[in-house]
Amino acid sequence: MTRSDGALAALIALAWLVAPACADAQARPVTLDDVLAMRTFGEAAVSPDGQWAIYERRGAYDASPRFDQGARSWWGASELMLVATRSGKPRPLLVAKAGVGYLLGSWSPDGERVLVYRLDGDRLEAGVVTLPTGEVRWTGLTPDLPITGAGSDWIDGRRLALTVRADASLPWMLRFDGSGARVMDRRWSETAAGRRRPAPSSTRATRRCLRMSSRRS
Repeated sequence: MTRSDGALAALIALAWLVAPACADAQARPVTLDDVLAMRTFGEAAVSPDGQWAIYERRGAYDASPRFDQGARSWWGASELMLVATRSGKPRPLLVAKAGVGYLLGSWSPDGERVLVYRLDGDRLEAGVVTLPTGEVRWTGLTPDLPITGAGSDWIDGRRLALTVRADASLPWMLRFDGSGARVMDRRWSETAAGRRRPAPSSTRATRRCLRMSSRRS
């Protein structure tokens, strides 16, 4: 049995031990408020070299900074946790800021860097964290998050190709749920003023290639 298999078996055994205790402790039916107050986990990934694991730890839904992004409102209350696979002790990957959500991207092929995102209101920004120092380089670029196809791809351990929003607007998947109210408000205003609705403007996404410098920022 490998170390990973052993850890998985221990986790399953722990779940079996904890489950009856949790069931006994539940003295009342679960309410909607209970569900909204639950903390959950999001994406998780192990580095290619097997030394590190990162996972998203999401705060309670009712603690999200906004609720107009549908199921992705969770993103605004997410933090990234780093685990050294040898010790198994998690710690924050980044210094969290209130009202800002942090999301996991992809690992570089050598496992020395990881792409991350931070969501701050109407601003989404891509960054790269270097392990094990934890230094982060925020690029100032707004990544696109396409529903299909790749929005990012590591060329090698130091070069990253990233599809970005040329106008720094939020990706469509983050704008979709909250767009209805804004569009209706605008159209009602145009109707009241007797104005003709202009044709929608197109937003282009461009491809950028980032080279990660070994020099500390």
